[in-house]
Amino acid sequence: MKRSAGEGTVYQRKKDGPSAWAAQMFARNPDGTTKRLSAYGPSARAALANVKAMVNEHERRTASTTMTLADYLDYYLEQRTSEFRAGALSIRTIETYGTDIETHIKPGLGHIRLADLSPRHVQEWVARHLKSNSPAVTRKARATLNTAMEHALDLELLARNPVPRKSRIRETPPDIEVWTEAELYAFLKVAKERTRLYPVFYTAVVTGMRQGEILGLRWRDLDDELTTLYIRRALKRVKTRYRELARDGKGLEHLEGPFFLGPTKTPKSKREIPVPPDLAALLVAHREEQARDRIYAGAKWRGYGLVFPTGHGSPQSARSVNRAMAACIAASGVDAARFHDQRDLFASLM
Repeated sequence: MKRSAGEGTVYQRKKDGPSAWAAQMFARNPDGTTKRLSAYGPSARAALANVKAMVNEHERRTASTTMTLADYLDYYLEQRTSEFRAGALSIRTIETYGTDIETHIKPGLGHIRLADLSPRHVQEWVARHLKSNSPAVTRKARATLNTAMEHALDLELLARNPVPRKSRIRETPPDIEVWTEAELYAFLKVAKERTRLYPVFYTAVVTGMRQGEILGLRWRDLDDELTTLYIRRALKRVKTRYRELARDGKGLEHLEGPFFLGPTKTPKSKREIPVPPDLAALLVAHREEQARDRIYAGAKWRGYGLVFPTGHGSPQSARSVNRAMAACIAASGVDAARFHDQRDLFASLM
């Protein structure tokens, strides 16, 4: 039976039964040579399928003895990228894996053969990594390595996971500075006087929304009476090397530059929030101011329909919001705090 190039040879034997047909294919060895493998079956199709399975198993096992950890991690990222394209992973997860692998894991462990990687290698890498990185960064990088090694176990490329289970990285939880009501009023007073982002800060405090949810909010996500807002999406900033991939991803809408609208942090994050009357009044005034911005910007206005864009309609960056918040904190004299710390304040007020 004639086959196409690379598909092997299949022929009928002078016997009946489960080995009536034979198939042969060449498999690659680690040194570049090839090895001819044979398999049998009751039909030509079955024999060919059996020999292909033997070739795949042979090449998988030989690859695991020669590939370095860096080689495997490149393959692993390709697999996870395919999952992102299928809608099974978020772009933030791919960015995290890519950064951890390229910046932290490969430089320290990439040269070691995958089959030789041991708990001692990993533990010594952790110790070295902690000398120049925070415990949080090291813990995250080790978690990415652990996930990749579990994937290698599933593929039977490893007999065991070399990431030690019992080792711990001591990490001091960040202090969450939740303001008192007096401090909150002092901050909001200064923010109202000093920055156009006052509506962003006020919305965060009275709704408990995440920063990305607020910056990704569109006017169509509020009902006509401004009594309810619907959190459906979040604004995401994607690093340059992942933007082309993000544009191909499911569930992401590219606005401009690094900015995309994508799914909320978790499925449960999609929710309805009642709008208090004071926030509704603020949004009415804010919408009127935005209408003036639109007239002033003219043809330069970006028509994304965002509730809290820049003065010309573009997405507002988290960096700008955080800088404005830090300036207002300094001017009001309240304790330093992060944007998301105030979600705890919302919970306290409620």
